[in-house]
Amino acid sequence: MDDGWIDALEAEVLGQLGEDTLSWETPADLAVSLDPAYRVRDHLRYLSDRLAKAVEDVENGQSRFVLVSMPPRLGKSHLASTFFPAWCLHRHPTWPIMLLSHAPDLASMWGRQVRRLVEEHPQLGLDIASDAGAVTDWQIAKDDGMTEGGVLSKSIRQSVTGRGAKVMILDDVVKDFADAHSESSREFVWNWWTANSRTRLHPPALVVVIGTRWHEDDIIGRLRSDEYEGDPDQWEVISFPALAEDPADIDPVTQRPYGPDPLGRAAGEPLLSPIADETPEQALDRWADIRQAIGTYAWSALYQQTPSPSKGGIFDNDWWQYWRPGEFWAGPTGVDLDEFFDRRLTVWDCAFKGTDTSDYVVIQEWGCRDADRFLLRQLRRRMTFTETLAAGKTFIEEAEGEGVHEHVVEDKANGTAVIDTLKTSIPGMIPWSPGTDSKEARARAASPTVESRNVYLPALADWLPDYLSEMKAFPNGQHDDQVDGTTMMILRTRSAGATTAHVPNATVNRAGRGGLSVVRTGLTGARPAGGARAPGRSGYAGTRLGRPR
Repeated sequence: MDDGWIDALEAEVLGQLGEDTLSWETPADLAVSLDPAYRVRDHLRYLSDRLAKAVEDVENGQSRFVLVSMPPRLGKSHLASTFFPAWCLHRHPTWPIMLLSHAPDLASMWGRQVRRLVEEHPQLGLDIASDAGAVTDWQIAKDDGMTEGGVLSKSIRQSVTGRGAKVMILDDVVKDFADAHSESSREFVWNWWTANSRTRLHPPALVVVIGTRWHEDDIIGRLRSDEYEGDPDQWEVISFPALAEDPADIDPVTQRPYGPDPLGRAAGEPLLSPIADETPEQALDRWADIRQAIGTYAWSALYQQTPSPSKGGIFDNDWWQYWRPGEFWAGPTGVDLDEFFDRRLTVWDCAFKGTDTSDYVVIQEWGCRDADRFLLRQLRRRMTFTETLAAGKTFIEEAEGEGVHEHVVEDKANGTAVIDTLKTSIPGMIPWSPGTDSKEARARAASPTVESRNVYLPALADWLPDYLSEMKAFPNGQHDDQVDGTTMMILRTRSAGATTAHVPNATVNRAGRGGLSVVRTGLTGARPAGGARAPGRSGYAGTRLGRPR
């Protein structure tokens, strides 16, 4: 009987099941083999090679710690949190791997993708144990039963007690820009790392921390600093700025020259997207558009991986607080916008003209609750007088709830004409005079309200980085229109117009010269969990008078 068909079948099976698997020397090799459409850019090849070297060191008995930072949307998570774990399990089916992130759904997505690779590609030589659990927690099967090898996907707010890791991947443990600029959130991430995650390691082990830089004091910044617990020298730092730095320039973190770019790029040479087919010239145009859109402060942090110090000339970025939809009003709180706030107002900072080089027009809606001030919405645009009128009317009409009926307009530039034109059709148009004080003097007068952590910004606003950049740069920045709107609101609500006092089950309004009247009763709104401040920040804690919690 001719056995040629057996040889042919065997050759085909070997070809599929891994006769060439020894050529998977790196995770990138595996990625290209399993996904022919995968585009390996230079920065991903470098990262892949360094991760492979780190695994080799662990195999030789040495624990390794790797920090990876690069701009968003450049393929770091796809390589490091999907193909890399699959590559590790292919080499070492007994290795337990932890995938950790800021949110359960993000971590479980990576765990699901790794599991799908194992299920769909038999050439990996792996089988998932039938009783190994869900996509967030599964193990590799072995002839004699389950091994310790597998993937556990968790958020940093979920328990990993009782579980260990040979490879621990911390990918995007910082949620967003606002989270990174919250001192308490940064402390939470750091305490979680020092007290929980690193105690789970099976030495020799590998830890990979991956992320985009958000703040000089984020977890990557702390791991690189000798001011915090741990040895910064044990970490291999892999940092890819969107545009290569000049080797002679000083790294603000190490205070030493950057030195040669790890990819051999000349100063100003761009990273190329693994998603799009682009030339270096097209990449430069794309990066320039992003830089213009987000401002210098966010660009330096998110894209150049060199976050500037948060301390500003007058306003420090660490002073701001943040709110998210459903956190203070609506959603689970059961309190609507009108019930939550004592007072809502808009402030208008108008420009003299609407040319491409003129100042921006800024219209902001603010909500006031006791000492706290919440920036709810903002419109910022270069506009002519006519455009300002139309945009302002629309802005007022789009206010939620019962609307806003106090509109404070700086009485200069186009503001005076705006008041005169709109006061007959929109009630509550109020002129506000800055007096003889300079912009800087007004900002310094308003800064204690921010420093005492009483001003909340919308965490999800796409204009938030630019707002923070302008506030931090003042009085030396190019623009100050958002500063003007913010200081106008603080000074107006601090010393002019109506003020409020609270008695049980009622809100009492004190008119500007002393009259009292009850304006709302029966309010039972509460701060969300963790919302009450400790003494020393705003001077109070616990239940507010007349506001059962």
